[in-house]
Amino acid sequence: MIFPVNEIDLAYDALSMARGMMEIELNSATDNPLVLVDEGAIVSVGNFDTTSLAMAFDYVRLGIAHAAQVANERAQKPGTGH
Repeated sequence: MIFPVNEIDLAYDALSMARGMMEIELNSATDNPLVLVDEGAIVSVGNFDTTSLAMAFDYVRLGIAHAAQVANERAQKPGTGH
C-alpha cells in the first residue's frame, strides 16, 4: 500500500518543479518585447515556446489528480466495511 504522505510529497515535488520552470521562463529572454534597460532599447523577439511550461503543468495535474484519487479511496474505505 502506498501511503498518502508519499502521494502528497509527489504532488509537492511536481509543484516545485513547475515553479522552477516558471522562474526560468519568466527570467529568460523569450519575453516579447525584451526590454534592455542598460542599453535603452526594446527588442521584439517573438520566441513563444511554452512547451516546457505545458509539460510542467501537466506534471502538476497528474500529481494532484493522483493525490486526490488516493484521498478519495481513503475516505470511501471506512464506509465499505473493509
